[in-house]
Amino acid sequence: MKSKLLKTGIDTLIASSFSDFYVDINEYIKQEGNSLNSRIGETYEISNFKTILTNPLNRCTISQNRNVNIFFHLAESLWVFTGRNDLEFISLFNSKFHQYSDDGQTLYGAYGNRIRNWKSNGLKIDQVLKLTQLLKDSPESRRTVINIWNPELDLQSKSKDIPCNTQLVFKIYEDKLNLTIFNRSNDLHFGYVANIFQFSFMGEIIAFILNKKYNSQTHISNSLHVYTNNNLCNTLIKNNIAKTFYKNYPPSNFSFNFESKSKNEQDQLNELDASFTDSIELLIEFSNLKDIELNVIRSKITKFKKTSSSLYEIVYLLSIYIYYKNKSQLENIDELRNKIINILYEDNKTINFKHKDFYGLALNYFAKRSNKKFDLFEEEMGSY
Repeated sequence: MKSKLLKTGIDTLIASSFSDFYVDINEYIKQEGNSLNSRIGETYEISNFKTILTNPLNRCTISQNRNVNIFFHLAESLWVFTGRNDLEFISLFNSKFHQYSDDGQTLYGAYGNRIRNWKSNGLKIDQVLKLTQLLKDSPESRRTVINIWNPELDLQSKSKDIPCNTQLVFKIYEDKLNLTIFNRSNDLHFGYVANIFQFSFMGEIIAFILNKKYNSQTHISNSLHVYTNNNLCNTLIKNNIAKTFYKNYPPSNFSFNFESKSKNEQDQLNELDASFTDSIELLIEFSNLKDIELNVIRSKITKFKKTSSSLYEIVYLLSIYIYYKNKSQLENIDELRNKIINILYEDNKTINFKHKDFYGLALNYFAKRSNKKFDLFEEEMGSY
């Protein structure tokens, strides 16, 4: 399908990759948006913006000078899917999350906790389990809705962390899974970019359980805005760097080898949850070992290879990030970054990354911060 920007009653972007139009949307909001004050600063805002991604696996946001933190996006996706709301894990990859906590330990509006542990009338409901069971039994159903917004908790709440995304609606059409996300308030540069990634991850795994292709992902934002004091608004550059990136580092489908041959959704979710939780706990363990060496990390994460090459690669990259954070307190930072770039490059010869988009952005994260230019990869490395 050819990408196009439609102006109908609702502004609609249809694209295989959000990155192709990221800079355009930024400029469009600045030019066409209303200037409004918000709780945390002045914004330019457009209402009821709709994004339809025809290839939701192109979930990484690529733009010159954007420097997306792939480690945070991967960690947040695991954190959300396993239903967690703790700061212990997610703050390893984004220290700013503490600013939104009411108690210093958890996040009130954590999406995963509400999706996997919805509480109502004294019952705890795993909405992903109920959803997959319903779609297995009734693939034509239009009642496949997951709630995040809870009026009992959120209307008139004084919490620092009220959910921005309110509802997920899944639909099987022509034997393919489609997801629509409704959002009340979305910052383009941080909220939108993170939402595209984390819900693509969740949607793909649900499609995997259902044995369906993950076909499209639609975001409907009641308020899509940029903050006028955000430097990204003025430093993004329009070019074809996203097409270059995806040509060099194409995405791949998620893979997981279930031990049980059962097609039961509960059994499959139990295995996924156990493996994801095991990986999270291991990463927390690594974070507490300030002098841990790479050979120890490699030996401890090998167990994930048999279960899932996808999970193994994610845990490997997150482990490298934790290693970097630990060692940055002990070693020269420039030398450390250059060392890690070479480690990633050499390890790829053994691992041969399946998820090349994750690998490419991990390289870029360090190359962007490096004090020298690396020509080992491609000329754009370090600029996106």
